Amino acid sequence: MKNVGTQAIDSVLREREKGRYESLSDFCRRVDPRVCNKRVIESLLLAGAMDSLPGHRSQQLAALEPTLEAAAAWRKEREELQIELFDFEESPNWNVDLPEVPPYTASQTLEFERDLMGLYLSGHPLDVYDDLMDELKLDRLVDLAEAADGATVFTSGMIVSMKPFITRKGQSMAFLELEDRIMGAELVAFPTVWKTAASFVGKGSLVLVRAKVQQGDEDYKLLADDILPLDAPDLRAQAARLRRLAQQPRYNGAGSSAGKPPAAAKPAVQRVFIRIDEDREQPAVLTSLKSLLTGHSGQLPTVLRYQRERRTVALSDDYKVQPSPELLSAIEKLMGEGSVKVK
Repeated sequence: MKNVGTQAIDSVLREREKGRYESLSDFCRRVDPRVCNKRVIESLLLAGAMDSLPGHRSQQLAALEPTLEAAAAWRKEREELQIELFDFEESPNWNVDLPEVPPYTASQTLEFERDLMGLYLSGHPLDVYDDLMDELKLDRLVDLAEAADGATVFTSGMIVSMKPFITRKGQSMAFLELEDRIMGAELVAFPTVWKTAASFVGKGSLVLVRAKVQQGDEDYKLLADDILPLDAPDLRAQAARLRRLAQQPRYNGAGSSAGKPPAAAKPAVQRVFIRIDEDREQPAVLTSLKSLLTGHSGQLPTVLRYQRERRTVALSDDYKVQPSPELLSAIEKLMGEGSVKVK
């Protein structure tokens, strides 16, 4: 987790072994302030590590500074009066009341989690659009690895990064990273598309995309034909219009024929997805993972998701597996809980 080192974690765990933390005040008094400072505690509570304590996250954050000051005063008095040595009564109330402040919104909470840990824990920004995405029959990014090169697809996701670019003709375009719950893909918005999309697309935007698939040696790109905000009030009507456009015959130059029906879509193929967290990118761990995969040969392709680089790698057919409970359990034991999914 960002801002939280191993020494801080050790301090928290050592004190936890002596008994549960009862409140933010109790936590701040007990941990070692030399390694568990304000920045560390702030990161822990915003990531949800203190959700079991009284108060919601915005209350805890608002009370953090006075709580740390009270904890420092408490330590000073104990040292000066040697309370533990002589069993003196502690008369002051060192607990700080939690202020009445509104809780963070769901989107704020999720953004804190992703910023601090690189992933969402309590939900995903796309959750509220599940029914809409099912209704519109949008493709999952993971299924597009099997799409034909040049195929027109409809998909959705969140923009997690964007890099504007000026062409030689002085026109603006952008290279975007689109991500759903499972994986990410590069989305290229050329000038004609970006001219409209730039007004509403930014980091964190939730969008529907009509695009052409450009298959590469190890991955694919999406070349955007249209980008729409998922919260557009007329999204259903716009999506229907784009579907009709996609079904119209196209002339693509010499050798193409009008009226040629589009190729049938390939059925969705299940894959085994394995998340590689930064702390698991070790030769010994990856070698053990390789042995597990080759020892359970089967028909399902394996896809690795490197969290540190936000990079997805589809492995060769040599690593196709049969995802038995035994294999999935062994992978989770090696790579961490929740690190493997079959979709």
